[in-house]
Amino acid sequence: MSDTTETGVLLSDVTNGTKIGFIRFASSGMLVYQVIKAGLHVFAFKPIDRLLNEQWRQEPLYKKHASFLDENKKLPEEILKQEANSCADFLNALERPLMLGGNIVEAQVVFVDSAR
Repeated sequence: MSDTTETGVLLSDVTNGTKIGFIRFASSGMLVYQVIKAGLHVFAFKPIDRLLNEQWRQEPLYKKHASFLDENKKLPEEILKQEANSCADFLNALERPLMLGGNIVEAQVVFVDSAR
């Protein structure tokens, strides 16, 4: 059994719950965008990435938490959870609907066993 989990923000269609995409919070301090819906290209995340860069975080997570990375070579799970919660709260609080690939989506923090 693996004790490794991946922390991320799942983006699901608000009308039917279909899983559209996933923003993984990597222990390196990077955000990794992953497409779930077939036929959708990763470039569909460009507006969300721009929004996060301009309004949610003023610097990349690997810079914001550089002291943890220098000491441990990876970010602790607790920091990843805090950042994912902050990101989901930000995305869900937007005045306009959050769109991904033509779908109105909502954000939810999830933890996935990476051994799957």
